[in-house]
Amino acid sequence: MEPVDYDEKEDILSAKIAGSFPGSPVILKFHFKIADGKIQALKVTG
Repeated sequence: MEPVDYDEKEDILSAKIAGSFPGSPVILKFHFKIADGKIQALKVTG
């Protein structure tokens, strides 16, 4: 996993994921909901 972008305003981390799977590499977006300095929710989209 290689971070490629972070949207601080929206708390979205984009990362390049590579491996031995069809379509590799892909960019996944990790949507964080943070409260009190802790991750409360995480949604991963492609």
